[in-house]
Amino acid sequence: LPFLAGTAAAQDPPAPVISHQDGLLLAAFAAPEGTVTVLLPDDVAAGEQVTGSVEGPPGLVVEFGSERASTGGTFVWRFPSGEEPVALVLRAAGGEVRGQVRLRAPEGGARPSTFRLPGLVQAGALFPVFGPFDGDRASTRVTVGGEAGTVVAESVRRAIVRAPSGVEGVASAEIVDGTGRHTGTLRSLDVRLEAASGDTRGATHVLTVSGLTGFAGDVPLQVGSQHFYIKADEVAPSGVFSVQRTFPGMAGASAGASLLIPQTPLDEVAIVLRTPRRAPGTALPDQHASALRRLPFDPLPVAMDLFGDPDLESDAAYAMLAMDEARALALMFESIPESGATVQIIALNRFVQRHDGLGTVVNAEAHAAALRALDHRFSTATSELAIYVLGLTGTDADVPVLDRIHRSGGLDAGRLRDASEAALARLGSTSHVERIGAALATPVGPNARYEDGVVLSTQLWKAAFSGRAELVPLVCGHLEAPVLSNREATVDPAAMARTALAAIVDGQTPVPDMVSRRSAAEWRAHCDAVRTTP
Repeated sequence: LPFLAGTAAAQDPPAPVISHQDGLLLAAFAAPEGTVTVLLPDDVAAGEQVTGSVEGPPGLVVEFGSERASTGGTFVWRFPSGEEPVALVLRAAGGEVRGQVRLRAPEGGARPSTFRLPGLVQAGALFPVFGPFDGDRASTRVTVGGEAGTVVAESVRRAIVRAPSGVEGVASAEIVDGTGRHTGTLRSLDVRLEAASGDTRGATHVLTVSGLTGFAGDVPLQVGSQHFYIKADEVAPSGVFSVQRTFPGMAGASAGASLLIPQTPLDEVAIVLRTPRRAPGTALPDQHASALRRLPFDPLPVAMDLFGDPDLESDAAYAMLAMDEARALALMFESIPESGATVQIIALNRFVQRHDGLGTVVNAEAHAAALRALDHRFSTATSELAIYVLGLTGTDADVPVLDRIHRSGGLDAGRLRDASEAALARLGSTSHVERIGAALATPVGPNARYEDGVVLSTQLWKAAFSGRAELVPLVCGHLEAPVLSNREATVDPAAMARTALAAIVDGQTPVPDMVSRRSAAEWRAHCDAVRTTP
């Protein structure tokens, strides 16, 4: 969190509920007189001046260090620069303590050098203005379409403003602060969500958004618990979008609709990654990458902060790879193992599949990441991929690690033994090449079962990954192997033999879905030539 709460002592009064919304940190105290909420900009930092406000029933007072503010009023406070947390205390009119929490602000981030407005705001709702403010709202005025907005909080990096409710469409905006007058334009949208007529259960709602005349982009909204995006071609010529449907999560505090306005670069990246597919035939990562390139900052390091988010980490990883594959892989490898199993699988698998095309540009990063992944095993899948990466990038120094895995037992040890044997063979281990050769020396017989085909295909895959030319004659012996099936699955050892030949002879990257550049007939001719060569 950008704002840190200290640990409460056992004897402390009840602590407030701390939450973040619309660029604000909200500390909500549940007092007998009613709820009292302290609003602060959520980017405040130690040693900085800040404007906030207190909402709640009259007669209560909030104390922060030596500062005081009454409900219904605003305050200008300077946060202490020390590391000791400072108590935020709610008192009744008679001085009784109603609640308390100890807060400590982190070190501050960079202060903007210019003022910047969001492109879209919602009429009557909060929006941020970014710029080099002084943290005292007394010197700040913001107007939209000639109507005054209300500054509810201010830090030295941004002001949180409530937009006027009567402005719709493209409007001029003006910011006046201690440094002068600054102007710009934005678009103010009216967002309404109402129960559908005749729906007695309240399950269906009508969402109406106006003020969109001439707007060509996506409009990101939060409707109930759902992220909802309006496309430009869904808007009527009048600039109004309207839809009647059932929205999930329309109960309690989540009911309602609001425009999503990014408060941070991370918010901007997340909004892009949640955008659904727009053009048929365009891969979603490519669409996201195109939108990320238009952001006014480097999105790759920012997207990494979404690793660990179960809803967005995969989208973030694939969009990064679509933007700049080599740089994205280097960043993803650097994040291993902290980034978790999903990112490991995506990064390691992409490296294995694209090893030929990548060259050696990220070999060192991939190798180091694979070793760390094996030290912090999340799953058999991540460990197996890490082993293959070591096989592609390793040296003799990695043989002891791979040999230890090959000799280990435990759950799913068979997959790891197979992978490590393939990697060891690729690194030149004679004993493991000979083991693979011995397993390939005997063709499947006429009474072979599906299980026999699986064992043979596994050995052929090891041969493919090893890249060892001395195994080619043995692989050729399985070009006519029959397809074997059981009630649920089919295995084709001959197809795997062609994959092994393509990997060893033609240098194709051995991946499960690899398609050989040569036909079955061409490989039979090649193998005939091999057999007749002295």
